[in-house]
Amino acid sequence: MKLLSIRVCEHDANFTYYDGNTVKYFKTERHYQIKKHKLHPSLWADEVNSAFGVTESELDEIVVVYDDWTYHNGTPENIFPAVSRYKKFPANCNVTRLNHHYAHALSYWPLDISEPDVSIVIDGFGDWDKSWSVIRDGKLVFEGSEQHHGSVGVMMYSYAKYFNITAAHPNDLAGKLMGLQSYGKINNLFRDWLLNFELEDLRQIFNSHVEYNQMYPEDTDPLNWFATVHDAMGDILVKYFNRYCKTDEHIFYSGGVAQNVIWNSKLKKNFPNLHIAPHSDDEGLSIGGIEYLRRKHNLPKFKLDKFPFEQLDEAPEEDPTIETIQETANAYLPVRL
Repeated sequence: MKLLSIRVCEHDANFTYYDGNTVKYFKTERHYQIKKHKLHPSLWADEVNSAFGVTESELDEIVVVYDDWTYHNGTPENIFPAVSRYKKFPANCNVTRLNHHYAHALSYWPLDISEPDVSIVIDGFGDWDKSWSVIRDGKLVFEGSEQHHGSVGVMMYSYAKYFNITAAHPNDLAGKLMGLQSYGKINNLFRDWLLNFELEDLRQIFNSHVEYNQMYPEDTDPLNWFATVHDAMGDILVKYFNRYCKTDEHIFYSGGVAQNVIWNSKLKKNFPNLHIAPHSDDEGLSIGGIEYLRRKHNLPKFKLDKFPFEQLDEAPEEDPTIETIQETANAYLPVRL
């Protein structure tokens, strides 16, 4: 049986392929040397043939995680866990469309841990306006809505723009803002005030600079406000996890927000069995998708032998030039104000 998992669309295109014996992973970023490379859905078959040497006609089933509304008149489809026999994706074999956050949650398997008791996924967007999900026993416990609750990823992106941060790709802005917070001084009184909010109050939390300016007009450095918000957000996340997780449970945490190492330190201190994969952002979606197909077809558990260094490319024969090193350093400086 030959199974393929696909993540295409606006960024981080990646594929995971099971040929009946082994699992292989490929991210197009490496091939094209374009940060967070995107791929139009219509081009998937050529990429797969080039990477894995398999044609569309040889595949038994495809699972896909992609932004359907981008290509079909902006029509939202709220799916969990998946839609079988999905007709809108350009493929001639059987296609299943998988919920974005469920794909994140299923991507735990290369870590070689037992199935988590609970999975929490937090990012900018999942499917349509879904900004986070809590999943237990394969069932959706709660979904955060960007429209109603806000989005951590979107808010971090927005305030990175507010601070005039630049990046080689827009999805790197939130990480740079995480670094920038270290230049501010935490206001403990304002931090305590922020802790009255919940994760569902994201807009009030991130738009609190109005209150900060009113309460502390003598403080004219906006980095102090953001450092305070950022620190409080770590504790607000701990409070949210406490709502859905027991302290000793095994928790798999994923999504782009799970790359915030400062917040993760607070979570790990409170939840010692917290697990975060190196592919916690969208580059891990096809890894979760192939696990969905494994379960569907009742196959033995998969393994990635070279994990976490799984990729089809090879190390370059020559070291990078000084020019390349300088260009890379300039592209990923914490901030350029």
